[in-house]
Amino acid sequence: MTRTAAFTSEMMFAPSGTAFRGSDLQRQYRNVLDAARVSPVQVTDSDGHRLVIADWDEVKFAWTFLRMTDAIAQFHAAWAAHNEDPPAAWVSMTPFPFLAVFDSEDVKEFSDELIPYLEESVRRRDLTGFLGNLRAWESSAETYNDEAMLAQMNEPSEHVALSRPA
Repeated sequence: MTRTAAFTSEMMFAPSGTAFRGSDLQRQYRNVLDAARVSPVQVTDSDGHRLVIADWDEVKFAWTFLRMTDAIAQFHAAWAAHNEDPPAAWVSMTPFPFLAVFDSEDVKEFSDELIPYLEESVRRRDLTGFLGNLRAWESSAETYNDEAMLAQMNEPSEHVALSRPA
């Protein structure tokens, strides 16, 4: 994760080389906005406070990525401290309390999927796959919590023989 986090941090937050003063926003607003379409632009206000103008999709991606890496770190810290305990005893200390319905083997599988899914999402510059994986685990937990649905899923079913169309 460190390799991916460092790559993304440098990519998103490294100085772009394009800097403007606050007064430039009025006089050169088109140049400022055009530069911000290429890479983040630093604007220094008259009081010395620095702001960034950047592409919203890039900022949103970076912000979500940072939130997810924080959630993963919090999960792994709790897991490292309590991995001998049943998940129900400690997952409430993580951003993923829905894992309480799973056994330790399932939680390990969940843990093993976090970083590869996040790395793939960073490679694609789209967190949909990572967030979808989290949602799939949460949905499975909801199913396990619904006794009626779980009972229905565990009922024997009639198997129908399928044949290829001619």
